[in-house]
Amino acid sequence: MAVAPADQSVVRDGSDSPPQRTMSPATTNRVTQNEVNAKSWHRFLWVPLAFMIPGTLVSISYIAQMVRERQAHMALEPEKYDWTYPQLSDLWTTFVGLVVLLTLRCTVCPYVFTPLGDMILPTLKEKKGKWTAAARADRVQRFSVCLFKLCFFLCMTVYGYLTLRDQDFLPPQLGGSGAVANAWTGWPYSSVSWALKRYYLLELSYHTHSLVFHLFTIHRNDFVEMTLHHTCAVVLVTFSYFANWVRVGSLVLFLHDIADVTAYSVKAVVDTRYTYVTLSAYAALLAAWGYTRLYVFPSASSRTQWCLVRSL
Repeated sequence: MAVAPADQSVVRDGSDSPPQRTMSPATTNRVTQNEVNAKSWHRFLWVPLAFMIPGTLVSISYIAQMVRERQAHMALEPEKYDWTYPQLSDLWTTFVGLVVLLTLRCTVCPYVFTPLGDMILPTLKEKKGKWTAAARADRVQRFSVCLFKLCFFLCMTVYGYLTLRDQDFLPPQLGGSGAVANAWTGWPYSSVSWALKRYYLLELSYHTHSLVFHLFTIHRNDFVEMTLHHTCAVVLVTFSYFANWVRVGSLVLFLHDIADVTAYSVKAVVDTRYTYVTLSAYAALLAAWGYTRLYVFPSASSRTQWCLVRSL
């Protein structure tokens, strides 16, 4: 017979359901104090968010002025430029991608991935009282969301490689034959194809969709931190696009997508019965994360920053 920990008591209701554990007053006070500390910390995180709102408005004005000036410069020598500078009307692609992603997530997750997770995840009987019904439902929901994001990043990794493979700045470490230094050639008037712009704008669609879902779904303990995270992602991708950092920015996004495929693979299978699948996914995560985030990303980042400094 299992013995409850010292700070817990076992409550039986006379039914065949697993016994419910209740926390002792000392544990309850400790949990309550942790929640208070977390809420106090959250108050400080609202400060950067509050400054980001006026900062974003000022930046939008600056970006609009910068785009107009650079477009005017290119108009003086039309024979020199066979492409168009990033402009605000390009965001229609992001808007369409956002609508598609929101629609897919609102339909595929509840009607396809959630029932699949309900079949794959262990039952309450198999967990022998370690899960409550609410905890299992939460894990099924997390499974569906992680599987959706896994599919997205898998598709975007393939699409990103097909878009980048012929670019002169995709390095051999990522399957290309170019040099990262070429990403800064001619900046801020570096030539950017529409295919590359579309890839960048679709990535912006994903980050915007993540922010929307985060704001209008269940708020968890890390709500403020993740709000800051998603907001920074949207701001960085948007402003880098209009600053025409699309070439180097696409490398950064591509690197992150590769590792995110394995990251969401682990998150999707971690609660399932398949231990060997989970261990295999975790090994793939370590390999992908170590190679892309710890090797390729720092070397590519430092090299491009050096090229930028030399060009100033």
